[in-house]
Amino acid sequence: MLVRGSTSLAAFVLAALFVLAPASAQDLRKSPYWMDVREERATLMLELDAPGTVTARLRSGDAVFEGRDETDGVVHALIFDGLEAGGAYVYEVDLPAGEVLHGTLRTAPPRSTTRARFAVYGDNRSDPEAHRAVAAAVSDFDPEFVLNTGDMVYAGTNIDDWQLFFEQTRTLYDHVPLFPVLGNHELFVEGAGARVYRRFVRTPLAAGRVEPYYAFDWDPVRVLVLDSNQDVSAGTKQRTWLDAELLRASDDQVPHLFAALHHGPLSGGYHGPNALQIAQGLEDALRDGGVELVFEGHDHLYERGDAAGLKYIVTGGGGAPLYRLDRAPDYQLAFLPVHHFVGVEIDGARVTIEARTPDGALLDRCSYERGHPFVCADGTPRGPVRGEQTVLAFYLRVAAPWLVFLTASLLTLLVVRRWRRRRAGPHSKGRP
Repeated sequence: MLVRGSTSLAAFVLAALFVLAPASAQDLRKSPYWMDVREERATLMLELDAPGTVTARLRSGDAVFEGRDETDGVVHALIFDGLEAGGAYVYEVDLPAGEVLHGTLRTAPPRSTTRARFAVYGDNRSDPEAHRAVAAAVSDFDPEFVLNTGDMVYAGTNIDDWQLFFEQTRTLYDHVPLFPVLGNHELFVEGAGARVYRRFVRTPLAAGRVEPYYAFDWDPVRVLVLDSNQDVSAGTKQRTWLDAELLRASDDQVPHLFAALHHGPLSGGYHGPNALQIAQGLEDALRDGGVELVFEGHDHLYERGDAAGLKYIVTGGGGAPLYRLDRAPDYQLAFLPVHHFVGVEIDGARVTIEARTPDGALLDRCSYERGHPFVCADGTPRGPVRGEQTVLAFYLRVAAPWLVFLTASLLTLLVVRRWRRRRAGPHSKGRP
């Protein structure tokens, strides 16, 4: 009894010490990253490993802006309002442990702007080192913002996947705003990832809206970001929104109207064109609505094309396993199964697209003016670099290593089994 009582007393003392001991310092888990940056508004996000208070300020000359914190105590969204269009700011973030973080921000430019420079890439999940290299190359490109075409993580419910994503991009999104497209992997498993996505992501949504589709301006560009995981047929909520946005862009006389979505209606890669979207009239709606260029992901490669005036770029080479299957549709102009990012430069009416590898090598560089075809560096569209052009050839290439492995394993098993029988001798059968 004495031993049992002593043990109970010791357990009580240890529990009391644990309760009364001060909480450990709140360490930074996700470094600051910028989202939902507009002309007059910006959101700086970060995550601590335990609940704590964070304050932040933006400075431009003598002007100081305090961040309004929308927080659950761990993930912080510091919102700055009343900013100046095209403003250059420095920020300070005070962490609970006393550390002060510093960085910079450029807000969206004013309406009169005729030039822009941004980067697009996606499908960066699965290979951390490849994504890290792509993100570093994007940072060297010095874009005003980044558009990610989706599948930023392998499994949206996996907190470690999200942590890895923000660690790989820490020195990019600490000063360049991220505008994400919702991919299918963000929803894994069975749609449950949407809750985690909304926790770490902020987009320019109207008040009270939680849908993952949205529009944003970065003059002279307006981008319509669609959710390709949802139905886009006539009468649906998203299609009604899209039709209204296309009319609004026409009324606003937007100089350049782009669209972005993860699964796209135009592709020659492994997944190919999205037949359901085409049947629902999405391709025609975008073309007829004045969209000049569509950015897509899902196929892990670089592809450029022009389908009866609706230009498109597939950029899904951010780190996911590369797809070499090329269905070679008539509208395809370039096809390169390689890790890459796409840089976009706009100067008045001219739009220039360039695809680069993580080491900076130029893959493809072409320009166009609205309503006119691509004109590439050598004066003509650059021809596709073909991969396997039949589904059978693609699967044979993918399956070949597994067939060799299974055949070798089976032969080894048969040899071992035969050797054991010989070693046991002719009287081995029937032994107890």
